[in-house]
Amino acid sequence: MSYRIRLQGFEIEGTGDLHLAALQLFDETLGRIDLNASFSCSHAPVVGALANLQNEDLAQTCAFARADVLSPGFYIEYLFADAVQIGGIKLGLLAPATSPCRVTIYGAGDPTWNINGIDVSTEGLGPLLERGDPFIEIVPVLLWSDGSGIRERSPSAVRTWVAQGAVSEVASADAVDGRTFRFAETGSYLTTAGTPDLNLSGKNWTIEMRFKTSKLGEIVLIDKYQSSGTWQLSLVDGLLKWYFEGYYVLGSRNLADGKYHDILVERRGNELVAFVDEDAPIIASFSRVLADNTTALSIGAQVASRNGAYDFIGDIDYVRITNGAARVSQAFEPLRKIPLTGGGRLRRPRIGTHVSRSRVALQSEVVRGSMQVHNYRALNLLDAEFGGRGRIYGTVSRKTTSANVAVARRVRLHRSVDGYLARETWSKADGSYEFREINARYEWDVIAWDHELQEFSTVANNQMAEVMP
Repeated sequence: MSYRIRLQGFEIEGTGDLHLAALQLFDETLGRIDLNASFSCSHAPVVGALANLQNEDLAQTCAFARADVLSPGFYIEYLFADAVQIGGIKLGLLAPATSPCRVTIYGAGDPTWNINGIDVSTEGLGPLLERGDPFIEIVPVLLWSDGSGIRERSPSAVRTWVAQGAVSEVASADAVDGRTFRFAETGSYLTTAGTPDLNLSGKNWTIEMRFKTSKLGEIVLIDKYQSSGTWQLSLVDGLLKWYFEGYYVLGSRNLADGKYHDILVERRGNELVAFVDEDAPIIASFSRVLADNTTALSIGAQVASRNGAYDFIGDIDYVRITNGAARVSQAFEPLRKIPLTGGGRLRRPRIGTHVSRSRVALQSEVVRGSMQVHNYRALNLLDAEFGGRGRIYGTVSRKTTSANVAVARRVRLHRSVDGYLARETWSKADGSYEFREINARYEWDVIAWDHELQEFSTVANNQMAEVMP
């Protein structure tokens, strides 16, 4: 009996065609299994060929017309000779405007389909998703601690990282994965030899990390020594600063308070944009060209002209550098502990590309008779009733005030059953909000974030989407 893996129900984030650079399947050991399968699509691509999705080459991608992708019959399918277990699905995305914000994955024994989908969203962090960058080959650095030493996930060859001084892994209840790097004293830092993909010259890029420290004065977070100009991300008396031929102040509050902070600094054209925790971004003009060489990178200290007074002392949970893309468009979503359905384990949600870690269930036997009719009917209902026509709307108000004043707030849509973050938007000046194009039959919770009071409030619980005519 043949076995199929089908991707359908695509929702496109922007207004253009769907562009993909990779669509690959892996077993539970992350070994490729799609190369031995037959690959097909309901609609022919308008640019490139399907085979490009297996090659994972940014220069040879594949594009599908928007009208085709949004039609009810669109799908991309792998056909296997025998039943398979899927441990990972990789989607290579080129840019937010041409990427899917949701796709549902089905596994089926021929000729009957299982109604067993996995939602993969590039906008929210859910228990089935490891969130990645919009590009697939530009994540040169991602470090974290998982109990076995310094780990790096990168599409390129893994670098050799050297720990200097008293750098160790320690258990930390506040760390995303329960462990963190501790820089215990002066002279403690991590370093690696420079490589071409660490060159940030002449392009957009993103630097992201999570840390806590109580040390004041000037301390180095990340340093790249270059013969024609060093760049550096540091704290100066707790304020976040970027250094390259002069300082750029990227923060307005003290981050050396002994608590974990999430920061993200990115270059977008001629601007530096900094996010600290969930504060509004700070933007500085930046038109300089970084040096083009591959000298060493260090975390927690200067690489050259060593001055121990600048060494970082504290904990660093993870570090991530994206070379070639500004990863965040509007709101920065820091890493959080994401519980897996049915267990207490935690997963780091953003490493590498978009990869689902949940199995697509096997079907033990061919379903016949009334059960077969039921399966087809359920699939049809999913397309006809919730095929991008559902919406949830309402009004956010501050109920602690006597006038019940409506306010503009950041509003999030969570799946009630497991807390999965599906969408995020801002309410209007009158407090009204709306989530459109909901294509899943779930109950939803609506949560609002009050920036003035620094607290979340529940707007609605267990709400079903209203199907638009």
